[in-house]
Amino acid sequence: MMTKGSLVLYFSIIFSSSAELFLNPFVEEEFILWNKRGDGDVDHFRIPIATWNERGAIVAVSEARKSTSADRSAKFLAVRRMAHSVWSKDAWSPTMFIENDGFASDGVNLGAVLSTTNGTTIVVYGTCMHTCPKTRTFTMTSHDDGLTWGEPVDITEQIGGVYEIFAGGPGYGIQKRHDPHQGRLIFCGWNCTAPFSDDHGKTTGVKCIYSDDEGMRWKSGAWIPGIPYGQEKAAHDFTPSENQLVELSDGSILITTRNDVGYHGPYRVLARSFDAIETIPSNTITIATDLVTPGCAGSLLYVDERDLLLHSNPFNSTQRINMSLSWSTDGGRTWPGHMQVYPGPSGYSTLVRIPGEGNRNRIGLLYETGDNGGTSIEMIAMAVINLNVTGSQSLRKKGTVLRRYF
Repeated sequence: MMTKGSLVLYFSIIFSSSAELFLNPFVEEEFILWNKRGDGDVDHFRIPIATWNERGAIVAVSEARKSTSADRSAKFLAVRRMAHSVWSKDAWSPTMFIENDGFASDGVNLGAVLSTTNGTTIVVYGTCMHTCPKTRTFTMTSHDDGLTWGEPVDITEQIGGVYEIFAGGPGYGIQKRHDPHQGRLIFCGWNCTAPFSDDHGKTTGVKCIYSDDEGMRWKSGAWIPGIPYGQEKAAHDFTPSENQLVELSDGSILITTRNDVGYHGPYRVLARSFDAIETIPSNTITIATDLVTPGCAGSLLYVDERDLLLHSNPFNSTQRINMSLSWSTDGGRTWPGHMQVYPGPSGYSTLVRIPGEGNRNRIGLLYETGDNGGTSIEMIAMAVINLNVTGSQSLRKKGTVLRRYF
């Protein structure tokens, strides 16, 4: 059994006069879902994404990179599922591989996953997105919480064509709970023209797609273009890319996006849509200076109708280290609360709700990590965090030392 050593959690307790919420979170447990050269003798597992539903299921998906850790490589799509209404780390299924790109030099690319109210799980992913003049986007669907999957469905022509990249997430999509367009399915992702085109790298930005018929057909929605548009990007230009979206209690959509070349500094970029992702007004795009980050994917989670929001990312301006949980009690306008989950190597992450009775204040953080002195892509771990949310009007401070054993 491998020891990752002691982990000191640092807490910042905040009070919101409007929501009267206090967070005093702590990590209850942590375990590995995937390890390099583990299941199937896969070289590396990367890009952890996950979704959950009211029936008590969590479905986690990752890229199983067969022989190298590189983005441009042959891959499987790996799935593990927790399909019990009572949470237990021992309830996770063994890994199964649901897509196999053979010996492709530029294989499958995750991607995002969502769960619908009718019990459907949908994964969106692409192929040949790094080195090919044409790319394709697919969906795969499960009707039994990720136990079995249908054949891939090519949606490329529905959302822009083979000369346009749509790289969903990475993270999860949503089904809208509120008007406008209640029930709409939405994914957002990184978008640009395909490799080897004259405009590749000049049109990068964030694009959203949506379906109003349970995923049968998809349409292109709002787009956040990089600036300057149509030109190669330089340091500190506006270059939004990998992203995560949530729906707030008023029906609006909030997006957090990677800020690739440090526009206005090493911070996350936030944007908002009020019409179910058909438009994203430019005056809603802001720099979240409370969310310090290197160039890396992050995650966003809507907790409940109190508009409590959580954000995860490596909290460092230059390195992928210091995986942290941040929170906002004012709908994402400010992020004064921060908790260090792990100080060492840390990469991509996805936040998930833990379904089931008694889990209202418990969330899961699925993230790439490694031992101190190693890299951030040695394993994919899941931290179970108790948010310890209260409405008390007395400020409390708490520090916890947790020794993690894998």
